[in-house]
Formats: sequence, structure tokens, C-alpha cells
Amino acid sequence: MSKTKRANGTDRPGFLATIMPGFLMAATGVGAGDLATASFTGSQLGLAILWAVVVGGLLKFTLTEGLARWQLVTGQTFLEGVARRFGRIAGWLLLPYLLLWSFFVGLALMSACGVTLHAMIPVFHDATNAKVFFGILSSLAGLGLVVAGGFQLFEKVMGVCVGVMVITVVATAGMLWPGTTKVISGLCVPFIPDMYGAGITWTIALIGGVGGTLTILCYGYWIREKGRTGTKAIRICRIDLIAGYSITR
Repeated sequence: MSKTKRANGTDRPGFLATIMPGFLMAATGVGAGDLATASFTGSQLGLAILWAVVVGGLLKFTLTEGLARWQLVTGQTFLEGVARRFGRIAGWLLLPYLLLWSFFVGLALMSACGVTLHAMIPVFHDATNAKVFFGILSSLAGLGLVVAGGFQLFEKVMGVCVGVMVITVVATAGMLWPGTTKVISGLCVPFIPDMYGAGITWTIALIGGVGGTLTILCYGYWIREKGRTGTKAIRICRIDLIAGYSITR
């Protein structure tokens, strides 16, 4: 059930609906590049840097929870607050970054979707043409998803997709399980192999592997869609962020 009854008889969201904004925010930040980075880091440094995953999750939780508190107290998203306090110059400074981010990330996502769909549906002999075709098709599907159903439909579709992703990754990790002792040691004993080589670089990449700037900023708009306002909603935001980062990290 997506809803339960309060003592006064009114509806309140169920647990899944409560954690969905944080779940979406944390999970949509896990792209193919993040999964590849984590996998490559593990192959280079082993399980000794598992603690970095926990550190990354705590840092992202702290940042996102702080932005949520700002919004719930002031009634403004982070971008709205910056624009109001620093004027239009802040928006103009953000615009080049937003345009470049949208262009390059959009291209990367289209390419990744195109390659993946071509591997799943090999109807073209030319891989380059297949990547372009499926990339464009994916973009149009995403546009239709937003235009047709807005946040509500996006939330439902992404919830299913993210659930499939989490199950797939967890099942794969389970099949490749290296041993409980090694996992606990990697989580509890901070250590960076090859510290004077590439170890620090790959560890930092792993810590920052979930959620970029705009992904985190989206959380404010998602909780607004959920109707969360006022300081009483801070506790709910903490619950869904903890759940989201715990599952995806």
C-alpha cells in the first residue's frame, strides 16, 4: 500500500512514497560512468577502499540534507536563494556551466543509451548508426515521459528502473562475493593501497562517485513536488536520504 491512515483518518504517504525523492536523487546520480569507475577502482585497489564508499555517502548526505533544511526553512530552493541574495549576476554565472553540463552530459547519456540498446536489440549492422538511432530514440522517450506525466510518471518509471538496477548490481556482487572478512576489513579499516601512486586519485574518484551538482540540486524540486514544507519535514527528508544513499552506496 502506498498510503496509510493517520489517527485522525487522513491519508499519509507510505514508507516507499516517503523515501522516493531521496532514492531517486541518490540513484539517478549513479550512471554508467560511476559504476565503471567503482569497478575499475576495485580492480586496481581491491576491497581495502570500501570505507571510501561510506565516506562518500556521508558527505553527500550531509550536503543534500543541508540544502533540504535551507529550503524547508526559507521556502526557497538553493538556486532561488542564491538568485535572491546575489542578484541576476549569479544566474548569469551559472548559465554557462548549466549549458555545458547539459550538452556534454546529454551527449554522454545518449551515447551510453545508444550503445546499450544496440547490444540488447542488434537490428543494425553498423554500430555507429545504431548508437545514433537508439540515442535519439531514448531522448525522445525521456522527453515524452516528462511532457506526458510530469514528476508523478517520472517517479514511477524511475522507481522501477532504479529497482532493477539495484537488484542487478547486488545480485552481481553476491555472485562475486569475496568473503565476509575482507569486506568487513575494507569497511572498517581506512587504508589506501598504492598511496604514492594512483591510489589517492582513484579513492577520491570513488568518494565522489554518486550525485553531481545538478543531481543534488534536483532534490529540492522533487521534495517540493511532494509538498514538503516547513521544519517538520526535515525528519522525513533525513529518512529518505539515509535510505537512498544506503541502498545506492
